[in-house]
Amino acid sequence: MNYLNLVKLFTFLIILGLLSSCKKEIYGTFMEGNAISKIDFSIPGIIVLGNEGQGISKDISNLVSKKISIPSFGNSEAESLNVASAAAVLLYEMRRVRP
Repeated sequence: MNYLNLVKLFTFLIILGLLSSCKKEIYGTFMEGNAISKIDFSIPGIIVLGNEGQGISKDISNLVSKKISIPSFGNSEAESLNVASAAAVLLYEMRRVRP
């Protein structure tokens, strides 16, 4: 497993810019994103999750390379999962499809 050692964090936007320039995927969660079952998670990257109310900010969404979503099934009245639940589902799916 590869780790990225960061000595000093300037801002989240700078980190995302650095990851993007290193050809790492930046996966962002959006209501209109592609279903996670259709995403190729073989390229290492970072997952960005927005809050339940406003989602990912415009500045950050401009750096996202893959817009993803977690599809809901049935007659669910909930528009989205809370951040912890969404993170758990996404991390499970990433781990499931990666060697």
